Amino acid sequence: MSDVLINRPELENLGVYEFGWSDSDAAGASARRGIDEEVVSDISRLKNEPEWVLKNRLTGLSRFLKKPLPSSGADLSGIDFDKIKHFRRIATRFDKGLHRGAHQVAELHLDAAFATHPHLSGEQRQLAIGWCQGGHRFQAAIGRAGAGKTTTVAACAAAWTAAGYRVMGAAVKGEATRTLAQATEIECETVAWYLAHTDPQSLPLDARTVLVIDEASTLSDRDLDALMDMAATTGASLRLIGDPAQHGAIAAGGMFRVLCERHEHATPELTTTHRLQHLHDRAAAQALREGRIDEAFDLLAAAGHLHVVADD
Repeated sequence: MSDVLINRPELENLGVYEFGWSDSDAAGASARRGIDEEVVSDISRLKNEPEWVLKNRLTGLSRFLKKPLPSSGADLSGIDFDKIKHFRRIATRFDKGLHRGAHQVAELHLDAAFATHPHLSGEQRQLAIGWCQGGHRFQAAIGRAGAGKTTTVAACAAAWTAAGYRVMGAAVKGEATRTLAQATEIECETVAWYLAHTDPQSLPLDARTVLVIDEASTLSDRDLDALMDMAATTGASLRLIGDPAQHGAIAAGGMFRVLCERHEHATPELTTTHRLQHLHDRAAAQALREGRIDEAFDLLAAAGHLHVVADD
């Protein structure tokens, strides 16, 4: 919705497509006003689109700018494209939830959690401190594959529980949900389960709840918006953890990446892979994460960890 249409409630659901796939406008959360090559290129970058998609978008923009507005039908002469800026409700709500003093944990409870999780690394401890003492209603964190996400979440859950809060977990996929529950010993359900319990009289969250969403990059924008709405309604807090560089949502998504990039200072990151011990394996994993496939294969081959076999 553009900010020139805020007072038009009948247009609130404009663009919501109920019957199938639709593209996400997540990247528009940080776009500036107007429409030109810079705006289109920036949105395409935030959506992590391949070069050919951007090329097609710029071609379409060029054709659009060359054509006059339709003269038949509704009068469009009053539209000033340079004054229009699109934004996402997710981004606005996330911004308003910063520094709210929500679900903070005292030092003694955090220290007790660290004592029961003595193997946490420095960056894992920093994530726990940021999540448990930052006071944000909504907060993201980046956890690369094998970096100990669930181990860190378990420590956070211990601190929140000691402080009297109720910690719940969720993930899009059932297997990820089960893994989170086993590793953290907190009550976990799939995202679909939470979205099936939206009766205002019996919401699964309350003002003492912290909901942790694992594999947050797979969360669609619509589902994220619904969970944030549930948290805002009940006074709960929401924590999102995942890796924006890994696979995204099947449905329209991308806001997790945008939130991480827009709030880098408030987004702790786990970068060290504990699952892989060999330096070449770690370097190969990093290369794969960044899309440098050939380099990843070269690193694995140099370490003797790549075995090529003939096919049938």
